[in-house]
Amino acid sequence: MIMNSRQNRKLAYEMGMCRIAMVVDAVHRQLESLPQLSRAMAPCGTAEEQRAQLTYFWWLTLGGNALEGVECKLLRVFDGSGANRDLLELWLPMLRPAALPILGERLADQWKIEIEGLLRESETSQEELALAS
Repeated sequence: MIMNSRQNRKLAYEMGMCRIAMVVDAVHRQLESLPQLSRAMAPCGTAEEQRAQLTYFWWLTLGGNALEGVECKLLRVFDGSGANRDLLELWLPMLRPAALPILGERLADQWKIEIEGLLRESETSQEELALAS
């Protein structure tokens, strides 16, 4: 899973799930009309379910502990194979403006760094798959 390499950072606890949810809500509302988001979020259902899944995905990715009995459908999509690179690329430029008033500069920048790391991992995985074929 992608979150394993980042769990030691525990940014999720510095941010808190409520503030992560606030940022997710702000970014999701900007992206929800885009077809790329619709494709990426199809397994998650309604807009509310999508925001809940995105919040939980980022909670785990930023180092939060898994919640008992809660499944993160997006982890199957973000499996390191680059399957959902489009969503990360859409998310990246919108994150900082949305996160800054909620999280402050340091945590907003840390989250941006996490996304950039996921994009690099995705790129590496895609290159490895191409070499293996």
